[in-house]
Amino acid sequence: MITFKVKGVINMEWTQISNVLIKPSGEEILIYPNNRKHYELRELQRLVGGDNGAFIQSVACPYESCLMFVDEDGRMKGLPENKEASKLHLKAGGSNNIVGTAIIVLKSQVK
Repeated sequence: MITFKVKGVINMEWTQISNVLIKPSGEEILIYPNNRKHYELRELQRLVGGDNGAFIQSVACPYESCLMFVDEDGRMKGLPENKEASKLHLKAGGSNNIVGTAIIVLKSQVK
């Protein structure tokens, strides 16, 4: 995985960036698929849950061309709230705050 640390990604127009990982600390990191074309399930799981992977679920995202993924068991694991990802999720009509790491990726890059 190739990553670049950036600041204020989620406040930019989505057309200016591709994929982003949002940590509970608020740190935003641009991410790209390992093969430069599309994400595999294990890759998405590792991005959300670290080396051990995680069961992931797609949640409401305010960008029509994108998907947001989070750790499905994040609440049970006691993961910290992710305020930046929560703002986006609630803006899209979601009903719960996001916990743990969240990733937003282009739909076209998910297999």
